[in-house]
Amino acid sequence: MAENSSEQGRPLTHFQPEVAYSPEKKGPQTIEIVADPVSGEILKSGDPRDVRLWIEAERSRAEALEQKQPQLEVVRGGLLIPGLVDAHAHPFIYSGLKLHDPIDASQVETKENLIEHLREKAKEKEGGFLVATDLQTGKIRDLTREDLDRVSAENVVVYDPSYHGCVVNTRTLNEARKFSGDYERVARTKLRGEILDDGHLTEDYVYMTWEMIEAAKSVEELARMTKEEFDRSLRRGVTSLHDLELGTYNEVIAYLLLRKEMGDKFPVRRVFVQPRTYGYMQGQMDELRRLGLADQIARGEWGLKLYADGSFGTHTAMVSSPYADGHGRGAPFFTDEQLNGAIRLAREEGLDTAIHAIGDSGIQRALRLARQWRSMDVNADDLKFRIEHFELPTPTGEVMQEVSDLGIWVTPQPNFLLDYVYSDRLGERVKMLCPHREMLGYTDRVMFGTDGMPTSMLFAVWLATHAPEKSQRLNFEQALLASSLTAAQYEGENRGKLVEGQKADIIVADRKLEDILLSSAVVEDPREVPVSAAIDALEKNIQKVYLRGELVHSK
Repeated sequence: MAENSSEQGRPLTHFQPEVAYSPEKKGPQTIEIVADPVSGEILKSGDPRDVRLWIEAERSRAEALEQKQPQLEVVRGGLLIPGLVDAHAHPFIYSGLKLHDPIDASQVETKENLIEHLREKAKEKEGGFLVATDLQTGKIRDLTREDLDRVSAENVVVYDPSYHGCVVNTRTLNEARKFSGDYERVARTKLRGEILDDGHLTEDYVYMTWEMIEAAKSVEELARMTKEEFDRSLRRGVTSLHDLELGTYNEVIAYLLLRKEMGDKFPVRRVFVQPRTYGYMQGQMDELRRLGLADQIARGEWGLKLYADGSFGTHTAMVSSPYADGHGRGAPFFTDEQLNGAIRLAREEGLDTAIHAIGDSGIQRALRLARQWRSMDVNADDLKFRIEHFELPTPTGEVMQEVSDLGIWVTPQPNFLLDYVYSDRLGERVKMLCPHREMLGYTDRVMFGTDGMPTSMLFAVWLATHAPEKSQRLNFEQALLASSLTAAQYEGENRGKLVEGQKADIIVADRKLEDILLSSAVVEDPREVPVSAAIDALEKNIQKVYLRGELVHSK
C-alpha cells in the first residue's frame, strides 16, 4: 500500500485514496492529500492532478535550491476519513479498574452464576480487590452485601454499567465507610449519594471505592495502564479525546505524569474534575511543584464536572414522569447552591463547565444552570458550558431551541441507544432517547463521545447512522461531523477536516468500512445488537492511523 522514493530529503506522505469523506462536505470525494509529519499538518489537499502538480513544483523548487528531494511515502487505495475524537471518555478511571483484572459481568444472567464466576476468579487471586463490572441490574436486581460475603472475605466490588452504583461485601463496606469519613474531614466536603447497610453504594461513595482500588497499586502502574489504553484508542482510530472526569487524586497525578512524558503526543485535549477534586489539587500545589508537575496544569485545558442527576441504571436520573417500575422520579445530585457556587468558581478560575444530565428533569436543571451561567456575562468563546449525555431531552424542540439560544454545547453518546434495555423502567420513553437528528436541526454544537460504554467511536458512528427512530438517525457525514470536527471547533483547534492547514490526523481503512457505515439497514431493537461482533466488524477494517502526519498504527 505504500512506497518510498530513493532520495532522503523532507519527509512527506502522499495519500492516494479511492475515496475520502470530510465532514464539512457532502458525499464522497475524489481527492489526494500531502501531509508533513514534521509540522504535523496537511500541506496540500484537493484534485489529484493539482496535488501531483504541487509535488512536482516542490521537487523543482528543491532542485533549484540544490536541496535534497522530498522523501515521499505514497499510501494508495482505501477509504480516508479524519481521525475521530471521543469527546466523553474516561481512560484513567477505567484503567484504574483494570489494574485488578475485573470480571465482565455483562453476559451473566443470574445472581448464582455471578457468584460462581466471582468464586472462580477469587481462586486465581492472591488477595487484593476482586472486581466485576457491567452488572445487568435489569436481570440481577437483588444482589446484596451478604451474597458477596459468600464469595470471599477479601474486598469484593461489583459495578453496574453506569458506574453510578455498585454492590460491595462487608469488608469493603466497612472500609468504604471509614475511608469516606476520612475523606470528608480532609476535603471539608459532604459526599453525595448513599452508602447502605445492604452493600449498595451510589455516586460519590462509588468514587471512594475507586480511591481504595487505586491506592492498592502505584500511580506509576496506573499511568502505564492508561498509556496502554491510549494506544488501544489509536488502533480504534481515536486520535484525541476529552477526559470527562479524573475521579481520584491518583488519577490527577497519573494524568500530569503522562502529559509531561508524552508531550504533543498526549491525546487528552480537555480534562474535567469535580469541584472537590479541584479544591484538593489547589491544596496540593506544593507537592505538585516538588514532583515537577505543577507546570503541567495548563490553563484552558481544565474544567469543572458537575452533576444534575444520576443514571437510569440506578433509577437516579431525574424524570418528569415516574419510572415505570415504581422507583420514583430520580434524585438531584449537587444542590442548587453547590451548582451556583461551582459556576462562580469556574468563571473566577477560567474553567469550562460540564454538567452530567440524563433524564428530562435533569436536563432542565442543567439548562437552568446554563441560564445562570449566561447571566454572569461570560465570554462563551473563552469559557464554555456543555451538557454531558443529554439522553432524554424532551420536549426536544423546546429544549434544543434553548440550547441554541444559550450558545452551549451538548455531548450525547449514540452508544446509549443500548439503553433500550431499560424499557422495564422507561417504557415507551426509550424511543425518545438520543434524538441526534433533531438536535442537529437546532445547533451544530453536538459532539459525540462513548463514555467507555463501549469504547468505540466507530460503533458510535454506526449506531447513530442506523438508529431505530428517524429522530435518532443521522447520515454518515452528520455522524462524522459530531465525531471529529465539532470537538476540534470546541477546542479551537485546526483538526477534523481533510484540507490544507489542518492537523494531519487521518484514518486509512478498507472500503468495507464504508459499506458498513453507509448501508441502509436500520437497527430495529438495539437490545439485539451483538456489540462485540459489531465493533470487531467495524474496527478490523482500519489499516493505518496517522497522528499529526506520523504513522502511529499499521495493521
